[in-house]
Amino acid sequence: MTEQMTPLRRRMIDDMTVRNMSPLTQKAYVRAVKNFSKFFRQSPDELNFEDVRAASRLPRARHHRIL
Repeated sequence: MTEQMTPLRRRMIDDMTVRNMSPLTQKAYVRAVKNFSKFFRQSPDELNFEDVRAASRLPRARHHRIL
């Protein structure tokens, strides 16, 4: 089964490839964005810097569930 890839994910992977990031690093970054998006219940392209700031202010135990 082939998974459909969003344009945003494709762009992110392409950008990381151009920067010579390893496949494992790319996988970790994509997973982090996926978890961050899931936590806020929004698509990654709808999240903004204020969401990042809000997540960074969460108590540490809850913060680890995001990443």
